[in-house]
Amino acid sequence: MIGAGLSFVWILVSLILLIYLYAQREPEELLFLKLIGYYLLGGFVLFFMLLPIPVGFIIYWFALHGKSKGNRAVKESAAFWGLGVMIVHVALGFLF
Repeated sequence: MIGAGLSFVWILVSLILLIYLYAQREPEELLFLKLIGYYLLGGFVLFFMLLPIPVGFIIYWFALHGKSKGNRAVKESAAFWGLGVMIVHVALGFLF
């Protein structure tokens, strides 16, 4: 039961952060969907023999980092937030 409550809290905090980042933007089409994409990409992980590899963040860093002209800081913040949530999730998975 605690896991479900914790998951709800993380979803709520992530949604609030994405709304905050969206409020800090310059005008751009479909930015909220792009922020959701950057967040999900930053948090994508694959496990190789119990070793978490942040594949999504690596893809972001090498393929997309620095390419975007508009709202670069906002998109980067969304990707880093996804990475941070992934790290906390993996750490909690190893602890419990």
